[in-house]
Amino acid sequence: MLYHVWFATKNRQWLLLGDVETAAKECIRQVAIEKGIRLLECETMVDHVHLLLEAAPTELSETIRLLKGGSAYKVFRQFPELKLDAKTNSFWQVRYAETVY
Repeated sequence: MLYHVWFATKNRQWLLLGDVETAAKECIRQVAIEKGIRLLECETMVDHVHLLLEAAPTELSETIRLLKGGSAYKVFRQFPELKLDAKTNSFWQVRYAETVY
């Protein structure tokens, strides 16, 4: 099934700007490749990301967990100052939303 999934940065902070935006998109794509996730599209706004991906209904939550966890880890490794600037240890909010296509 195709899913349009979106999730926000922690506390909807405007973290997805400039180099961080570019890195976050690349990190999401890298994690998708590493984990065998079929990611069709990835676009960001200043405080959230939209993904179009293919997954089985029973795999969706695990797929999102892998993408969010892996990308947050990689972004924080590239930009360690973000933890201090954003005053948080989490890059993404816990929840996500999806639409089925």
